This record gives sequence, structure tokens and C-alpha cells, in this order.
Amino acid sequence: MFSRVFSPVGLENLEEITDNFEETINFEKEIYRKIRSRQWAEVVIIYREHFDQAHKVMAMLRETVLHLAIAHGLEDIVEELIKIIYDNKDRFKNVLQYKNDQGDTPLHVAASTGSLSTCICIAEADPSMGNERNKEGKSPLFLAALLGRTEIFFLLHSICGSHLGTSYYRKEDGETILHCAIKREYWDLAYRILLLHGELATCVDENGILPIHLLAEKPSAFRSGCHLGWWSIIIYHWTPVDVPKKIDKSLTRPLNKRREHKFPENYQTCVSFIQLLWRWTIIQVGEIKKIKETHRLSVKIMKLCIKPISVEHYFDGGTNPWLTRYEDEDFSFITACRDIVSAYHIQPQEENETPILSAAKNGIKEMVMGILHKFPMAIHDETRDGKNIVLLAAKYRRTQVYELFRKSHLRIESMFHKLDNNGNSALHLAAELGEQKSGDLGLIPGAALQMQWEIKWYEHIMNSMPRGFLHLSNNADKTPGEIFMEQHEKLVKEGGKWLHDTSNACSIVAGLFVTVAFNMSTTVPGNVDDEGNPHFERQLAFNIFAISSYVSFYSSLLSVIMFLAILTSGRKESSFRSTLPMKLLLALTAFYVSIASTAICFSAAHFFILREKLKSAAFPSYSWAVLLLIFFAIAGFPLYFHLTWAIFKKVPRHHHLITPAGFHIKH
Repeated sequence: MFSRVFSPVGLENLEEITDNFEETINFEKEIYRKIRSRQWAEVVIIYREHFDQAHKVMAMLRETVLHLAIAHGLEDIVEELIKIIYDNKDRFKNVLQYKNDQGDTPLHVAASTGSLSTCICIAEADPSMGNERNKEGKSPLFLAALLGRTEIFFLLHSICGSHLGTSYYRKEDGETILHCAIKREYWDLAYRILLLHGELATCVDENGILPIHLLAEKPSAFRSGCHLGWWSIIIYHWTPVDVPKKIDKSLTRPLNKRREHKFPENYQTCVSFIQLLWRWTIIQVGEIKKIKETHRLSVKIMKLCIKPISVEHYFDGGTNPWLTRYEDEDFSFITACRDIVSAYHIQPQEENETPILSAAKNGIKEMVMGILHKFPMAIHDETRDGKNIVLLAAKYRRTQVYELFRKSHLRIESMFHKLDNNGNSALHLAAELGEQKSGDLGLIPGAALQMQWEIKWYEHIMNSMPRGFLHLSNNADKTPGEIFMEQHEKLVKEGGKWLHDTSNACSIVAGLFVTVAFNMSTTVPGNVDDEGNPHFERQLAFNIFAISSYVSFYSSLLSVIMFLAILTSGRKESSFRSTLPMKLLLALTAFYVSIASTAICFSAAHFFILREKLKSAAFPSYSWAVLLLIFFAIAGFPLYFHLTWAIFKKVPRHHHLITPAGFHIKH
């Protein structure tokens, strides 16, 4: 037996195999060196001359030369390699179907890297490549959607569409391309996918999640969940958008290519500043336009997601991901049996919240209304702990959703009287301390104003319910009032500290303004004549100086008095309702007036000193001062405007209507 194994013929075969193996290794090393040194032209020559060896998967890299060229984004090299492959028609399809260590074909890699021309070459050469899946169960089409490659997705769909079934639009865990697009906020892609395959709206993943569930977790995609400043709201209202067109990115380009005009030297600083401001405005318009387009698209996506959903789909889940998996022609019976056995041992998952509950929790008013229009019975949906829409809106401070049910024809008294499984009413939940990032509460500046918002929200819920709920105890034997005092004790201390620190700092600055204003009021520009009358008494600038110095002194003095009043005030819960905020508003008003009047007074006095020298530069000089005041107002007025709205409005308003900052605040 041993003689057979070690016969001369056997040894010769072994030597031949060894030589071939060493030759292959050396060949791969040579290609690898060329690739590392980026000598791709020589790689193409080797690929053409030694195609029998070069087209295979290299053992060292576990992928083909074609995979590497596509991954490096070398479209010209890829095109030459595909031509060589096409010339060898007997092996043409086999080469394109080679997979790397992750199970990716060349088309997978091209879809991932975003190489449009490569996708065209491969897909047109073999449209069936769109059916191939990698080890994660992803097709090239799925990868394109996953990475937001909209153009590549629709290119592959147009070329490979007749060779595809809907099962290739989802992974083996049931997640579809629509799930991916919504989860990653590719709104234009999601909208177009729904136009092509509306049936995907009824598909669930392995966790029973419909696409509408994912959309309900994206409040910033809707107008009701997006918080904008007053300047952004104006731009938003007057900016037209077209759906589904993309935003024109060239909006900001003309500024860079525009020919620079020559201005006098004295005006150049002011003009440069105005140009900078204009560029900032154009960028803001582009951003707001993109936000508005997202809002329009999300509403259309929502409607398309709701339209095909039946009552059974909405309440019991959509299309089973495992059933569509078995539609694949290459899905084996053994794999199916293995899945059934595995599924038997999986514990049943907890029931998911319905989309309307998620929308209410996240404050998406548009989705709540859209779902109720299609499924009126959804108004009675409850979470696992027994909370309905009204209770969720009260707990998470969703003003618009709560007002929708309080004021409209949708109001059902039983919804407001509902108790959850812990015996909590809407008033109990409103009495709980809201999370700082929850609902509108996350946009409120300062602990004192957060406390004021909490009090007003609690009172608003209390006024919309029967008086008996004020004394109703929950399962923990606590009334809403007891919960409110217990949970807001720390916030009261923080609010008091915030008011103390703010008032202390502002009173020091206001005291300095009192001193400056007093010195200005006792100094007469140009002195006086023999009779004691000012020389410039009849000039407009002198009258402006006199009035502004008077206003500056008394307003700064008033602000100091009001800040001192805040420092000496009590810190009870009820004080944060109106007393302390009103004092702070008066103090800030007087403080801002003193700053503005002091600047005006200084400019008027300065005009007398340098009026002859500043004839040619008066406008840019004083314009610069005005612009500084404007920037000061933009930086400091958010707190002031918020405080004004909060004091004079009984119902806490949704903060995208009252946040005065010029920049939009992302949710």
C-alpha cells in the first residue's frame, strides 16, 4: 500500500501540484505588488495576457482584481477589465458572479461605492446580477437603497427590474428598502420607492415594525416637530419648493463667481460686512428650503404609507417577512425547515405600539390626523401600560397634539377621563417633571422659565378636565398636586439659583450703565454760552443727545432696582408662575433700553466732536454701530421674546412659533 502512495507517478503529481500552487502564489503576489504601487495599467496588461489565472478570486485578498478596481473607484480601469472579460464569452457570466469574502459580487461593490458607470457596465452585461445576495442577504439594489444611492438604485431598477421579484427588495430579516430609506432619512428615495412599490408599505420586519412606525419616530421630518426661529419661519413661509425635485445646490455659487465691485476705501468695511451678511442669508434660505422640502416629502410619504394599509395590517402587523423570503427561487427547502425550527424556539416579542401612539408621543400632529382620517377607531389605541393619545400628549408635553383633541370635533370626554394601569390621569402625568429634552420643554432657556412652563402646562391640563381629578389619587395614593410639588422641588432650587446668578450679573452691568449715563447727562457737548445756554441747543443732534441721556440714566436705574427686587424675592413654586418672570421682564426691558439709548447718546455726542472729519465716512461708521446693536439684539433677545410670550399666554405655545433665534433649532 505504501509503495502505491509513494510511487514515482504519485510523487510527480505531487510535485506538479506544488509547482502550480507556488506559481499561483507568486502570480498573486506580483498582482498584489502592482496594485499596492498603483500600477493599474500593468495590472490590465497582466489581466489580458493571463486571463485564465487573473480573473479568479485571489487567495491572498479573497476577492478578484475586478472587485479591487471597483473599490478603488477606477472607472476607466474597470471598463477595460470588463471589455477583457466580455471578450472571453465562455467565462463571462462566471467572472461577474464571483464573490469576495463578504459574499459581494462586483455589482455589490459598485453599488456601495456609488460608481454609476460601473453599475451600467455590469448590469447591462448581465441583468440577472441584480438577483445576487451577499452573506447578509442584501442584493445590489438593497445596498444602493441602504446607502442612499438614489440614482444607482433607479438605474439598477430600470435595467434589472424585469429579472427581479419584490423579495429582493428586503433582507432575510424582513427589513425592506423602504425601511432603510426612512430609517436613514433618505426622503426623496423613500417617496420614489413608494411610487414604484406601494405594497412595501404593508411589509414588516422581524420585529413587526411597519415603515409607518419608523416614520412616526422622525418628528423633525414634519412641520409640527421642527422648531424654527422667527427669521427662519419668515423664510420658510415664502420659500417655494417642488416635490420631489432636489434642492438646487447652485444657490450659493453665484456669490463666489460674482465680479467684485470697487468701493471707496471708507465704505469697504461696511460693504464687506453686508456681503458677509448676504451670504449668510443665502445659505440660510438654502437650508430652510431643504427643511421645507423634507416636510412636504414626509407628508406625502406618510399618505402613501397609510393608503395601502388595511385594518388588519394596522393592528396586527403587515406582510410576514419570512413568507416573502420563501418566494426566492434559490431558497432551499432545508433552509426553510431550519428557519421554522429556529422560530419555534424564539420567545414571542412584546406587542409594538401602534403608529398613532408613536406619532402622539413624538408630537407629529400631521400623522395623528392622517391616521385618524383612515382609521377613526385608532383614536382608542392604548399602550401596554394603558395610556391613550391624550395621556401621552400630557406626559410628553406635546402641545399641538393635546390641543387637537381638546378643541376640535375629535374631543371625546372619556379620553380625558382615562386612567392608565397605575391609576394616573392626564393631570398626574402633567404633574410629573418633564424631561429636559421632552417635547417643547427642551427648547426653554433657563431653569426658572422651565419651571414657569411646567406650572402653565399643569394648569392648562387641569383647566381642561373636571375639578374632581385635582383630588384624585393614583395607585401610589398620590394626588396630582403632591406629585407636582415632590418632583419639582429640585427644579425650584435650580430656577432660584438661575434667577439669582442672572440678576446678580445683570445688576452689576446695569450699575455701570447708571454711572456712564449720569456722566453723559452732566456733560454738555460744545459747552454753554455766557447765559448758560448750550451752543448746539438748536441742532437736532443735541436734542437726540439730551433725550437719549435722560432715557439711558433712568432706564438703567430702573433695571438695577428690578434686578435687586428679584434678588430679594422669595422662591416659592407659585412665584415662578408670573411674579418672578414679570420682574425679570421689566428688568431686561429697562436694561436693553439703557444699552440702546446709551449707544445713541454716545453717537450723538461723537458727531459734534468729529463732524467735520467724518463727512465722507459718517454713514459707514454709524452703520457699523447700528449693525453691532442688531447683533446684540439677535444674541440677547431669544430669552426676552420667550419670556414675553410665556408671561402673556395662558396656554404654553409650541416653541417653533415663539423661539426668536434667527437660526433654526434641530430637533
